[in-house]
Amino acid sequence: MSVELNILSTFFTLLGIIVWLLSRDIRAARSYRCLMSFLVYPTIFAAALLSKENGILLCLYIIILDATIYKFHPKDRLYTYWKLLLVYLPLLLLTIYFVSRWSNILVGYDRRDFTLAQRLLTENNVILDYLHKILIPQSNIFGVFNDHFPIAKSILDPFSNAVSIHLMRLLNHFL
Repeated sequence: MSVELNILSTFFTLLGIIVWLLSRDIRAARSYRCLMSFLVYPTIFAAALLSKENGILLCLYIIILDATIYKFHPKDRLYTYWKLLLVYLPLLLLTIYFVSRWSNILVGYDRRDFTLAQRLLTENNVILDYLHKILIPQSNIFGVFNDHFPIAKSILDPFSNAVSIHLMRLLNHFL
């Protein structure tokens, strides 16, 4: 069931990005694109978020696209209001929700084989593995389940964790 929810959330996230791109230049066509953006985008965003928590990434993807690829595109007041209402407000509400329920989030780790700290330490290995799969694609290494990572108990256990942390620091330096 989890795989289907991942796929569904990804579908709605991509659809949300497409709707955002189509309605991006609200100033050029205020009528149907503006209406589509204010009515369709929230529905797609809700569907992505209700499919799986990863749906919140739609807001982050729009912020990233807007700050990079569309950095120099003109932004009128209507677009600024749209972004405040449909991108930043959901992120603010989600932040308030998580801060108010922080203790409940930590309780979820009681049922797992790892702690929050161990999960965060392991993330460097996960990100480097994903980058490897993107930059050096091989057909036999892709799959739906990517949970083969050893749990990092400290910076040096496993040793690959220290290497991945160092490589991530180098990547951050060059980016």
